[in-house]
Amino acid sequence: MNYEKELAENSTAQKITAKQLINMIKSPDVNQLKYSGDETTIIIRDYIVQDENIIFSESLTVKYRLTFENCFFVCDKGLFIIGMVCENFLTFENCYFTRGIYLEDGTFKKELLLKSIHLENIHLGGGIYEEIKLSAFDVQSFWISDAKFKKLDLETYVGGNDFGDLTIMCSQPDELGDIIIANKKFDRISIYGTNKDKRFDFKNIECDFLSIINFINAGSLNFFGVKPRKLHNEERYFQIVNSSLEKVQFFRVYFSQYKEFIILDSLIADAIFINCKWTNNIRALKGPNFGNYQESIRNGRKITKDEFNTIKESYRQLKISMNKQGDKIYEGKFYAEEMNYYNKLLDWTCPLGNQFWEKVILHWSRIFSNYGQSFIRPFLFLLIGHFLLFSLAVCLNGLLPLHYSYSNPTSEGFREAFEKFFIYINPLRRLEMSLTGYLVVIDIFMRVWSSYMLYNIIRATRRFIS
Repeated sequence: MNYEKELAENSTAQKITAKQLINMIKSPDVNQLKYSGDETTIIIRDYIVQDENIIFSESLTVKYRLTFENCFFVCDKGLFIIGMVCENFLTFENCYFTRGIYLEDGTFKKELLLKSIHLENIHLGGGIYEEIKLSAFDVQSFWISDAKFKKLDLETYVGGNDFGDLTIMCSQPDELGDIIIANKKFDRISIYGTNKDKRFDFKNIECDFLSIINFINAGSLNFFGVKPRKLHNEERYFQIVNSSLEKVQFFRVYFSQYKEFIILDSLIADAIFINCKWTNNIRALKGPNFGNYQESIRNGRKITKDEFNTIKESYRQLKISMNKQGDKIYEGKFYAEEMNYYNKLLDWTCPLGNQFWEKVILHWSRIFSNYGQSFIRPFLFLLIGHFLLFSLAVCLNGLLPLHYSYSNPTSEGFREAFEKFFIYINPLRRLEMSLTGYLVVIDIFMRVWSSYMLYNIIRATRRFIS
């Protein structure tokens, strides 16, 4: 990362080595101490710390508050905190790091504040903390794992909102703590491991690739207002793979704006979806950097039959989730998609087998009523189908004195035809003993057709009845 401009503006800043910095922390000058009541603060301001690497090791114990202001940490590898003991507040404010800060181990008994810092990498890979608050600029990679803290707060302080990759790895159930992230933009968020009794909140997040993989949620996982960062980005994926999400909550998540919503070998039936936006983009192929993604891209990422059963299962779980929430609208829509993929799974077989007729019934249900979701389809098919059967009966002189007359049509004949059309559309009308031959078969078809279409009309209207 290039900080030449900032360094030039601070040309009067004193340059020191890492060893000099550590000695300064251990034995601060009088003018670096600030007293407020019983509190003593060590303030290290306007220094350029330049060395191959900077390490705060177990040999460094700080009893007072320690604050770095407007400092530059210029090194090839970064600032490493390995074993440092801080008994009071530790603050980095408006500081620049040419590489990053790597928190590998240490004990921090009070708040660690990283405010308005500029750096490429943040690695929170170990240590014991009380609370960590962060606002940062230019971050390309933020890794969280193997550390113990009560709370990681990326909400309180406004500042840099643009991040590259965020990785949260819960290796052990007793690791990490509550993580609150709000009003940030990410290229990628990856969540792994087991969340046990912790709270992970993502509020008003823009992220192009959000991946939850090999994750067990035994705590609280909540997403509020999540959508892609760049709508023109072709790699917009929301991915849940090999995970058990339990009571995860999704509020205002724009799944419809993602190119694919990938659900694979995961439990989501107990998840809560509130005011989310949907489209038909459920997939069962892993996203970028996973599995055979590149091969699937070369093949146009077409849906194959191998995915059908998994996609069907995903829609089934979404249907169950909506049923538990009492969302009749999306419950019906997800049921329709579930049946669509079940239909695709079935092959045409011998008409004597059950599978053949299952496929026929599913085709009919999709065409005539969209699996009970459409009111207008069965209504129109009722009128059109009955008109064809009624016209056939008239042509066969089964409804005398009605007959077709192209040369001498009468209003009386039209009135009587209109009347009988709606009499015969009733499947419960009395039997017509006067009908003979083919007319008996046509009458049966009229009754069956009307019954089936009326059933679909009633089925569609009952969707909104509890």
